[in-house]
Amino acid sequence: MAYLTLTSTIASAQVYQSGLILPDFSQVEESDVCCVYAPPDGFTVFDAPSGSAIGKLTRVGDSSHDDQAPYKLFFQQTSTRTQQQISYTNLEQIGYEVWAIPYVERKKGFVRILGKSSDIWISEAEIKRKSFRLSDWQSFLLSGAGDVLGYYANAPGLNLRKTPSSNAVLLKTLKGDLFEISPTGQMQGAWAKVKVKKYKEHPCVSDLEQDELTEYELEGWIKIVTDEGLPNVWFYARRC
Repeated sequence: MAYLTLTSTIASAQVYQSGLILPDFSQVEESDVCCVYAPPDGFTVFDAPSGSAIGKLTRVGDSSHDDQAPYKLFFQQTSTRTQQQISYTNLEQIGYEVWAIPYVERKKGFVRILGKSSDIWISEAEIKRKSFRLSDWQSFLLSGAGDVLGYYANAPGLNLRKTPSSNAVLLKTLKGDLFEISPTGQMQGAWAKVKVKKYKEHPCVSDLEQDELTEYELEGWIKIVTDEGLPNVWFYARRC
């Protein structure tokens, strides 16, 4: 998926056009919107920003006869009166048995969802009205720090720098899931200050005690998202 940037509206972090549509848990209970995050009555789908309504994106399906309905998302098209289930490959798993709808472009108060090649848009006003919100990837990764086992560098690796610059001293190239990355909360643009633990064995499979498991620790800066807003790290959504 391609990602575009948007001028920052928050201090010390750039806001990107791409990210996730998430519930606002200050206004809604998780049990009402889980496990594919969407409101019970769905989102209206448009064919373009301020375009024509062409259907609805909903997780309802035939919920009265399907105990797996909360785990499904459908596009109900008005013109053909058909219903198509959205593949999990078009969603982002962000927790244990929890998926979110990704957006890949923002334009004129609408967000494009399900990939750059799709002509499926949702109104930002409706998202807010139904107690959901937009979270760019950078904000999502920072807010999730501490709630996951840790972040790990995407292949082929991620450079840990002394200061937040591609020209800064290289401390280490982080590769694989033995380098556990934990953001400290300090940001500068697309860069995040992080603490890194290098494990001898992965904590999920190791029988070593914690003090034996850690080989060494480092601290420095990584570019946590690309210039286009794509995450440079991944995490175990299902944990160990």
